[in-house]
Amino acid sequence: MRFRKLLVLLLATPVLAAAPDERLIARITGLEPEVKAGVVKVSVPRTALSITVDGVKMDPFQGFTSWAAFQASGDRTIVMGDLALAEDEVSPVMSAALANGLAVTALHNHFAYDRPRMLFMHIEGVGPTERLATALRKALDAVQHVRRTRRRRRASAAPTSQPRAASTRSRSRRSSAAAGRRRTAW
Repeated sequence: MRFRKLLVLLLATPVLAAAPDERLIARITGLEPEVKAGVVKVSVPRTALSITVDGVKMDPFQGFTSWAAFQASGDRTIVMGDLALAEDEVSPVMSAALANGLAVTALHNHFAYDRPRMLFMHIEGVGPTERLATALRKALDAVQHVRRTRRRRRASAAPTSQPRAASTRSRSRRSSAAAGRRRTAW
C-alpha cells in the first residue's frame, strides 16, 4: 500500500524542467537576464523616452519597462512578455513579432493623458529558446529602428540659416483673409 501511494505521489508531481539557457538568451537579446525559480527574465527600461502622464514626468520603473520571461516546458520553452511602446512603434514591433513566430495577445494602454502616447503589447510564444530569443530581439530592434528614424528626421528638419520673413507675411495675409471669410459666414 505504501509503495502504491509513493508511486501515485511521484507520478502526480510535475517534473521540474531546467531553466532555459540564460547565456543563450543573453547573447541573442543583448540583455542581462535575471533568473529566479527556473524563469529567465530580461527587461528593457524605456529610459530614452521622456514620458509624462498628465504633465508629470515619469520614470521607467513607474510602468514603462518592457520585459519578457522564458520558462522551460518539457523539451520546449515558453516566453511571455509585455512591451512598453510609443504609439509610432506599435505597427513595426507587431510586424516583427508576428513575422518571427510570436503571438500578440493584447494591445492596450495603462495611462490617460500620457505623452508620448504609450501602449503595451503582450507577446507569447512556444518553441526552441533560440528562436524565441531571436524573435524578441527582432521586436526590440524594431523599436530602435523607429527611434533612429525619428532622430534622423528631426536632424534633417533643422531650420535653415536664411530668414523666411516674406513667406511668413504671405501666410499671415492669407490666414487673415480666410479668417475674415469665416467671420462673415457665421
